[in-house]
Formats: sequence, structure tokens, C-alpha cells
Amino acid sequence: MAFLSVGILCHQPGFAQDNERYFNADQLLKEQKYEEAAKQFEQLYNKEPQRYLYLNKLIESLINLKKYKKAITILEEAVQDGRHRPQAKIQLGEIYHTSGNIERGIQIWNDILKNYPDNQQVYLNVARKASDRREYDKAIDIYKELQSFSGQSNLISSELGETYMQAGNYEKAMREFLELVQENPKQLSYVQRWLMRFRDDHIYDVAILEISDFLDELSPSHPSYNNLQQLEIWLLMERKLFKRAVATAKNIEQESSNLTYSLYNIGSKLLAEQKFELAGEAYSYYIDNNVASLANRSREELANVYMQWAQYLENHNLDLNSTPSSLYQKAFSTLNTLRTNAPNYHRMDKVLTTLSELSLDVLHAPDKVEKFLSELQNLSGGEQKKSRQAYLEGRLHLYDEEYTRARVSFSKSNKQERIGNLAEKNRYYLALTDFFAGDYEFAKIQLNALERQTTSYYANDAVQLRLWIQKGLQADSTGSKIEPFAKLIEHLSRGEQQQSIATLEQLFQKDRQNPLIGYALLELTTKKKKQNAAFIYRALTTHLETQGDNTALREQLLWVKTRMADQLITNSNINIGQLQLTDKQTQILGDNNLEIPQTVDQLLSLYEKLLLQFPNGFYATFARDRIQELEEIQV
Repeated sequence: MAFLSVGILCHQPGFAQDNERYFNADQLLKEQKYEEAAKQFEQLYNKEPQRYLYLNKLIESLINLKKYKKAITILEEAVQDGRHRPQAKIQLGEIYHTSGNIERGIQIWNDILKNYPDNQQVYLNVARKASDRREYDKAIDIYKELQSFSGQSNLISSELGETYMQAGNYEKAMREFLELVQENPKQLSYVQRWLMRFRDDHIYDVAILEISDFLDELSPSHPSYNNLQQLEIWLLMERKLFKRAVATAKNIEQESSNLTYSLYNIGSKLLAEQKFELAGEAYSYYIDNNVASLANRSREELANVYMQWAQYLENHNLDLNSTPSSLYQKAFSTLNTLRTNAPNYHRMDKVLTTLSELSLDVLHAPDKVEKFLSELQNLSGGEQKKSRQAYLEGRLHLYDEEYTRARVSFSKSNKQERIGNLAEKNRYYLALTDFFAGDYEFAKIQLNALERQTTSYYANDAVQLRLWIQKGLQADSTGSKIEPFAKLIEHLSRGEQQQSIATLEQLFQKDRQNPLIGYALLELTTKKKKQNAAFIYRALTTHLETQGDNTALREQLLWVKTRMADQLITNSNINIGQLQLTDKQTQILGDNNLEIPQTVDQLLSLYEKLLLQFPNGFYATFARDRIQELEEIQV
């Protein structure tokens, strides 16, 4: 025993020293110092030729040095001495192939396969080397032969599928992966990750067709059936084939005996893609079919679709008719139906909050809010219910111009709800309250915390509000430039468009150099009504001509003006001849020649003018696309 212990102790320092030399050599290899690495690995291999790791690293170094003859000699000696025979011979074939002697390399691989029949590991190693050398057909044949005697396995099927893919045979690759999923449903996540890695439209198209055909052959009771259907929908969404995705999801939902949530799950994705009609169709399915577990939540989501759709039309100046208003009305009606039919709905506090916001922002009916507030008070709930109640009370006070009481309510709600969407609303409306009240410095303080929330829905609103204050105070530190603008915004928030138009008329009449006129015009274009379209369009034109190139908003104002002209010309429901200014407005704006364009040619010249002034601007791409569309319409 004493002798054995001494032997072990004597061997340990040498073993540790070899390990250190190996790691040093491996580091040299990583640093691409192949000459030095090869010397050290050769010394280690000569000392311990039975260690394949040393041989493998030595051959790798020699290949990088393109010393193929020396590598071949070392490997042939290892094979003749019976050391690492299969591994060394596989490497030998690879080196012959790499050095240009392709036939010799393949012949060596064939000899190995004959000498080691039914050895799965040898077959796998040869197939991998063949694939590395881009001998894909050879690798595929080996994998298939391996499957014939060892049967299906996750490893073989996945590697065969990937080899088909590298060979450009996408149909067979997908078929192999689908058969893998059929045998082992848990492998579906691997297939989806593999598809996500490629992000190739052609591969996705092939996958869609193959999955569709495969599902026709697969029993609906198979454990992978539903998951493959979801993968098909995911691929359709990724390819932006949204109508097909909805049709497929609807078909799945109709044919399934159990709820699959297929349409519901793509609703939010369709909304993110601004496919509002399709998103509405997805949620409406569960409402129309009275799906007990999803009908109420789908009503809430459908109302959200209507609201986002209306906001999109307003923000992009895409409609002069009553479409945004009718969409808001649909949202209100949908939520009100939910409120009436499902009083015990678990998200009723949020429903009542949204109904109240729509009542103030769209319907301009504060009396409805008082009713919803009363219902909210009767709901069970803790701090969150109280914070919503205080928030709505603040909104009511702000609507009624009771600024002090509004501040108290928003502050109370903010203390109860420190983070989240409601907290962000409170901070924004606190700042807006101070803005309307004329306390501009306090408004800036309130905005600080909100601006740090870069992902907040209200972050952009906060930045915009700060910009208004900053521009106004730079022009006049007393705030006199901001006051009429703030009043205009307040009128708009209460739906008092005629009062906001009157305020703009006063600005043009008394303070045409006010730096906030451009911002006022932008706000009015998002809330415009048909009867005010002529004045807003001509006010935009006048402002752009009198301000010249001085305004930083020039590109945006030109775009808004051009978009407005586009709506007026291309909307068959609008009679441009009926859009007239009042005598007072004509007197204020002065130039009587500021007529609204009436032909597509005149509209094209507006888009071209925008491009001439801002050829690389933010709206340049949109303008070029629209010019092409209009020219095609003319043709």
C-alpha cells in the first residue's frame, strides 16, 4: 500500500504539468498560433499516444497550417498501430478530401462503414464529417442507412433534417422534421426554434405547405396535431399572410371539440400589425358563438381594437368622415354591453374606467362618468379600486376646470398606485392639469418621472407637453404665448372644436408669430371635422408661407397639409366646392388665392414639393409610395 501511494504521488506532478501544457497549447490554437500549438501538441502526443484528444488537436493544428502530408502520415501510423482506429481513419478521410483527393477521402469513409457495420456512433461521425465537407448526398445516404438498422431516433432525424436543409432540399427537410414530431411530440419546440433561426421566407412557405399536407394525413387525435396547427398559424403570421392565418385559425376552432384559443391568440398580433378588421374578426368569433369562457374578455379586447383603430385614423389623418367617431361609439357600445350583461366580470373595474374615459374624451358626457363612478364604488376590491376611483374623480374635476380638486384626486390615486399604467396616467394628467391652470413650471416637474418611463404609453405625450411648454417659455418667460394655446388644447379635449377654431383665429389675428401655432394646427388636423377642413387647410398653407423655412415643424406640417389635400380629393363623399371659409376667416388669412387642390395632378405636385424640400426626410418614402399609387390610378 505504501508503494502504491508513492507511485500515485510521483505521477500527479507529471499529470498536472501535462494538463498545463495542454491548456497552453489549446490557447495558442485559439489565438491562431498554429505553428507553436502544433509543436506542443506533437510533444504531448508522442509522450501519450493513447490519448485521442492530443492526436485530434495536433491534426487540427496541422490542417490549419495546410500540412496535409504530415497529418496523413501521423494518422496512418495511428491506424496501423491500432490506436484510435475508427476516429483516426475518419479524420484521415477528411484530410484527403480537404487536400483535394476527394475520391480517396470518400473511399476511406466507405471502408470504415464496411468495417464497422451496425456501429451507430461510427456512422454518425462519418455522416457529420461528410456534411462538414459539403458532401450532403453522401451524408444523407449514411443517415438513411443508419435509420434502416437502428430505427428512428431524435438525433438521427434531426441531423438528417438539417443536412437536407443545408443541401437546399427544404421539402424533405420539413418532412423529416414533421416525422420527428410525429414520433416525439416534445420535439415540436426544437422544430420551431430551428425555423426561427433561419427567418427565410422561402423556407417558411415550404414549411406552410408541408405542414398543411402533413396534417391532412395525421389523425386529429395525435398528440402533436393541435400543436402543429398552431405552428402553421405562427408561420402564416410570420409571412404576413394575415387573412389566411385568420381563416386557418377559425377553421381550427370550428373543427375542434375543445377550445383552442387559436383566434384569440392572434388577435393581439393582428392589432400590433394594424390589421384592425381582422383583429376584430378574431375576437368577434368568440362573441358571436357565445363561447362562455372567452366571450366577455373578447368583448373587452374588441373594444380596444375599435379604439386603437380610431386613434390610428386620427393620428395619420386618414379620414375626414365620421369613421373615428363611429369606431369610438362601437367601443363604448361593446363595453357597455359587457357591463350590462356581465356585471360580475372579473375585470369590471377596468371596463368602467375605460367607459368613463370614452365618455369624457369622445362622447364628452361627464354625467355618464358619475354613473360609472357610482358602480365602481360598489365593486369589491382594495387599493386598486380606490386608485381608479380617485383617478376618475380627477378626470371629472379637470373636465370641469376644477384644477385644485383635480390635483388632489390625481395625487391621491398616484399614492395608491405607484407603478403601472394607471400610475403613468395620473402623472400625465397631473402635468396636464398644471398646464391648463397656467402653472407651467410645476407641469415640467410632474413630467420628469414620466419621461423616464421610455416604454410608457404616455411617454411621448409627456415629451410633447414639455416641448410645448419649452417653446412657449423661450418666446416669453411669462407664459403669455402658452396661455391661448393651452386654452385651444383644453377646448379640443372637451370636444369644443368651434371654440378651438375661434382661439386659432385669434392667434392668427393677434399673434401670428406665436411659436405654438404650428403645434396647434397639428393638433387640429387630428381632430378635424368636415365643416372646418377648409379653414384648417388654408391656415396650414398660410402658416407655411409666412413662416418660410424657419419652423422646425415644416416637414411635418407639409406632410399633414398634403395628406389632408389627398383626403379631400380622393374621398368621393366630400364636395370640395362646399368647403368655404367664413368672411371673418377670409379676412384673417388674407390671401384669397389659397384654394384647395381639386385634381390628382395638383395633389401630385404637393407630394413632389414635399420631396424636393425634404428628399431624405422622415416622410420621403411614404410620399414616393403615394405618388406611385396615384400615378397608377391615373393610368
